[in-house]
Amino acid sequence: MIRQASAPVGAFALMVLFLFTPVLLAQVSPSSPNRATPQLGTKLITVWKVGDPYRGGTPDTAVPPSLELAAENLGYGLRVQAYPIRGFASLFFRAFEDHQPPDILVFNNYGVLEGTSTPIGSFTGIGSDPKIYAALVKVTESLSALEGRGWEYLIRTSPNFEAAASLALRPPECAANRGEPLPAELGDIAMQSGRAYLENSPSLKNFEDPDRLHTSVTAPKERHVETIKACSYWGTDHLAFVQATASYTSPAAIGWVSTVMVLRKLSDQWRLLAASADPVSNSSFVSDIPAVVRLITKPWTPNNAPEPASLLSPQDGEFPAAAPGARFGDFSWHPSTTGSEVAEIVEFAYHDDARLITVFFSGAAPATEHCSAGLLWTARGEWKWRVWAISESGGVSFSQPRYFTE
Repeated sequence: MIRQASAPVGAFALMVLFLFTPVLLAQVSPSSPNRATPQLGTKLITVWKVGDPYRGGTPDTAVPPSLELAAENLGYGLRVQAYPIRGFASLFFRAFEDHQPPDILVFNNYGVLEGTSTPIGSFTGIGSDPKIYAALVKVTESLSALEGRGWEYLIRTSPNFEAAASLALRPPECAANRGEPLPAELGDIAMQSGRAYLENSPSLKNFEDPDRLHTSVTAPKERHVETIKACSYWGTDHLAFVQATASYTSPAAIGWVSTVMVLRKLSDQWRLLAASADPVSNSSFVSDIPAVVRLITKPWTPNNAPEPASLLSPQDGEFPAAAPGARFGDFSWHPSTTGSEVAEIVEFAYHDDARLITVFFSGAAPATEHCSAGLLWTARGEWKWRVWAISESGGVSFSQPRYFTE
């Protein structure tokens, strides 16, 4: 949403997302030292970091350089203050009542919001106050440098809410530019497909591969994509993997969202075969993509897809049961009988998203392959799963899909 330094938050985001009370101009008084003291008179975006309810202690107050620079481009300094979990809820309640909450709240355990009991004590969640819960705005990815694996929230009534929202909605950045430059013939279709996918737009049908696996959407995404940027590309002349990052607003959250797309060329046109904002697909799967592409060593030839894999268990409609003494059950299948198969992708689709998992072979494919149900999470809905077989020339075939509820 913010495309230039000091630009205001876009009207769309404020209309759709932020039906908030007027922003006040008072500032929170610091209660702990920051890494660097901003110059006197500098407007500040204040961050509060909260300690872990299991370990106790107080988080660090380091200011990530990338966020510090982004804040400076908006005309603000960035101040990080840290608090232990014990007593934090009372402190936050008082600050909220005094209209002095932090502009950004950061924690690594959801008990800070919902409350929890741990070996070191019982802690009230700040979300127990309905007014506070309603004032929170979740931020994804764009402020993650503050915590890493945790949560970041804005507070609509904070002194510098608009500036914090601008920081969260700055143009997306790539963690790393990996792979090759995105080919020109693929760039437009990939970015249009990614935007349509993230917005749940009907226009996505114009870009889809006929073999894309669909699942029902229980909660519409309702995202509005501000900017989308290609970050990584690997592929061949008929099979492509693209990772992109988009800035967005929605009724539930704002920030950035990473997306991985798999595209296949059919009749000289690139089509979207799969898309995913799932965190596993955008981390471990993306890390495996270069190895998949390196195994495609033969020239493309028409009608070169291998024989499809054949699913074994569980049966359609069933979830794999764990064996005695085991924590998780397995999904199992017979790999392709075609000798040219070099790798497989197991696709678990849910809520029109997908968890993609790679399978490599050391030598010939085994008679039976397995994938643990422990690699999934409880999505509270219907899943579909299937196995892709990829040949040494980039051809792809698909097993028949099955479904289960988890």
